[in-house]
Amino acid sequence: MLQQVKKSGARVNFKREHDKKVCCLGLTSLIALPADKIPAEALDRIFKATLELLVAYKDQVAEAKKENEEAADDMDGFDADEEDDDEVDSDKEMGVDDEDGDEISSLQLQKLAAEARGFQPADEDDDSDDDFSDDEELHSPIDEVDPFIFFVETVQALQASDPARFQNLMQTLDFRYQALASGIGQHAEQRKIEIEREKSEKANAQ
Repeated sequence: MLQQVKKSGARVNFKREHDKKVCCLGLTSLIALPADKIPAEALDRIFKATLELLVAYKDQVAEAKKENEEAADDMDGFDADEEDDDEVDSDKEMGVDDEDGDEISSLQLQKLAAEARGFQPADEDDDSDDDFSDDEELHSPIDEVDPFIFFVETVQALQASDPARFQNLMQTLDFRYQALASGIGQHAEQRKIEIEREKSEKANAQ
């Protein structure tokens, strides 16, 4: 299921942020199993699949954050447009006949029509639903678990409990996966800082 992709290269499964997070936590939990419970070959495949999914999750979260920020900026611009409309109305009340007002209204109607067309049902191979997410409506016990920190701590525990097994696992990684692992490790450290800052801000707000 992790390897299934569309013609465009987009994932068929685990498209939402929440789905990716659940899968990352589950796969990471398998890495923590003792050697007699999971063969070295299976551990290698699971480790690599987890790295790839963590990177995909990281990119999706970053993209969603960027879109939210852009939407907030658009709303600020929309508020400014409303103020301009008020000025136009004020001019009309004073007897000023401004043809530009009609042009603005026409452009706004065209924009609304274009946006409405954007909500047409997508066909089966369309990737437009890949970025759709209702994750902010989801609440679960794993909300407070960061998958990047959980992954790094699990790998560190494996290294401490079974150094030889950890070394064998690292030797199976090519340059690409080594780079992915390094990137995830750095991101986990960044997430620790961000989480501590968020906790501090909440505490101060109370």
